[in-house]
Amino acid sequence: ADGLATRQQRVATAPQPAQISTTQPETSDPFVALSDVCRTLARDLRESSNVDDLLSRYSVLNEQWLNAAEQQTPDDAAHTLYSSVSRDCQQLADAAALLENIPTPEEPALSETPPEQADAAEQYWRQVAARTNWLKKARKSAAQLRWPAWAIEPTQLSHFRDAIDADSSTLEAIEQRTNGRLESLAGDTRRLTSLIGAGETRAAQTLLASTRAALRSLPKSRIEQISRSLNQLAAQLGELKDWQTFATTPKRESLCEQMRQLADEPLAAADQAVRIKALRKQWNELGTPAHAADRSLGDQFNALAETAFETCRVFYAEQAQQREDNRIAREAICEQLDAYLASTDFSSTDIK
Repeated sequence: ADGLATRQQRVATAPQPAQISTTQPETSDPFVALSDVCRTLARDLRESSNVDDLLSRYSVLNEQWLNAAEQQTPDDAAHTLYSSVSRDCQQLADAAALLENIPTPEEPALSETPPEQADAAEQYWRQVAARTNWLKKARKSAAQLRWPAWAIEPTQLSHFRDAIDADSSTLEAIEQRTNGRLESLAGDTRRLTSLIGAGETRAAQTLLASTRAALRSLPKSRIEQISRSLNQLAAQLGELKDWQTFATTPKRESLCEQMRQLADEPLAAADQAVRIKALRKQWNELGTPAHAADRSLGDQFNALAETAFETCRVFYAEQAQQREDNRIAREAICEQLDAYLASTDFSSTDIK
């Protein structure tokens, strides 16, 4: 009733359809003409999509019907017809009133994949939250809005339902992807725990960095537990590095001393290269230096290795020069053979 009353107020000041003439001889029944109008309106209710026009026509019909009813009582058939049209118009008016208040679909469409950058990802998840809130309201409105099955569905309602379907599909895909990423990160956290337990600091550090980077594209509300776990594991990894530094520093100092001996008292070039390679392999097995003191030893080791390799570098340069000299000599011999072959007439030459 409220929907119809609202629309009746709206059309009160609008241009009205032509008044239905019910002027008949005093003995005539005004409900005959009004019943014809009822039948026409009943047909148009099912064939026209112009809701405002339909309800405006009903408003005029209703007023004239009530005026006529003050003078005489309609017969049962006319009353039944009028009641049916009134009921349909009331149902249409109520549905149209609800349609006017449906939440406007959000734009633009959401991507199913969040951006990797932290700031952009944060904005993206705010949009997801807003779209989720819109979808909740839209579904509630759609449940309340029961458009009459006998009436033509307006384009606005079709678009509204399409928007609900599209957002439902997108948000479901986003939720599935998010759950998949969270499961994957939970697996990475377990693997990180294993690496730390095995003392694999280099692999653990790499995995910790990649896992933290992956968290940036996920909503903060969903990663609190994983973030706490990673912080705890990062602390354990730091402690492990400290212990490893304590244990490896003497080894690094020993390797520096051995490399210094090679730099001061080089071996034969081939043996020198093999020894330098072996010391480098031992150094790399100690892992990346975690503290300034060990990084300083690393710089020292690299500088000593460059000096120790100088003997090899001269040897390899001499070998390269020897190979180049041999190549030139071979080319000269080939050129002499070509010249001989070009200048010799083998048809008259006794080759016995």
